[in-house]
Amino acid sequence: MPVLTGLEIRFISAARTLAVACGPPLILVCIITVVAASMRRRLTAAAMRFRPLRALLWLGVATHECGHLLGCLFTLTPVSQVKIQWHSGHVRHLKRGWLGEAVIAAGPIASSTLVSLLVSWLVFGPSFRAAARPFMVPQPSEAWLETAFHAFLHELSALVAGHWYVSIPALLVLGGMLSSAAPSAPDMRMAIPGIVLGVLGLLAIDVCARTAGLDGLASGLAPVLGPVSTVLGIATLACLLSLLVVAPLSLLG
Repeated sequence: MPVLTGLEIRFISAARTLAVACGPPLILVCIITVVAASMRRRLTAAAMRFRPLRALLWLGVATHECGHLLGCLFTLTPVSQVKIQWHSGHVRHLKRGWLGEAVIAAGPIASSTLVSLLVSWLVFGPSFRAAARPFMVPQPSEAWLETAFHAFLHELSALVAGHWYVSIPALLVLGGMLSSAAPSAPDMRMAIPGIVLGVLGLLAIDVCARTAGLDGLASGLAPVLGPVSTVLGIATLACLLSLLVVAPLSLLG
C-alpha cells in the first residue's frame, strides 16, 4: 500500500473539508434550480387564469434580474438595458470573457439566497437562528454534517409546526418567488465553470495555508456556509411545498 506524502495528506484533508462545507449549498442550489424550472412552467400557466399570481412571478423576475445586475456591477460590465415583466426579463450587457459571464450568470444564486435569508429572518426569527446554529462550527466533518442536518430538520419541523398559519403561507410565497428568481438552466451551465474554478482556488489556498502551518480556509468558511445551507434548505422546502400546491392549479380550466 503506497505511503502518502505530507502534501497529499494535506490535499486530501482540505478536499474532504471543502466537500463537507461547500457540498450542501451547491447541491441545494442544483435542487432549487430543477424544482424552480418545473414550478415556473406550472405557475406561469396558472397565472394566465389567476392574475394575483403574477405579482409573485414579477417579484421573482425582479430578484433574478437584480442578481444579474449585481454580477455586472461586480465585474464592472456596462449594462445597456434592463427589462422586467411578470413572465420574463433580461439584462442586456456588454459581453465578457467566460469567467465574467460565469460571474454574471451566477448572480441570481446570490440574489435568491439573500431574499430567502430575508424571508427566513423576518418570518422565523429566533427559530431560524436556532436552525442555523448547529452548522456554525470551525471544524466541519462528515459527522458534524450529519449531526447538524438532523438538528436542522428538528428545528425546521418545530418552527413550521409551531406557527403553521404563518410559516406555511410564508413558504408558499417564498417558493412562488423563487420559481422565477432562481437561476435558470442556461445560467447554471454558464456559472458552473466559474464555480468549479472558485472551488479549486479555495482548495489551493487551503492546502497552502495548511502547508504553512495555518488553519485551513475551509474551517473559516464553515460558520458562513452553515447559515447559507440553512437558508437554502428552507428555500428548497419552500419550492417543493409550492410545487405541490401549484401543480393542481395549473391543471384547472
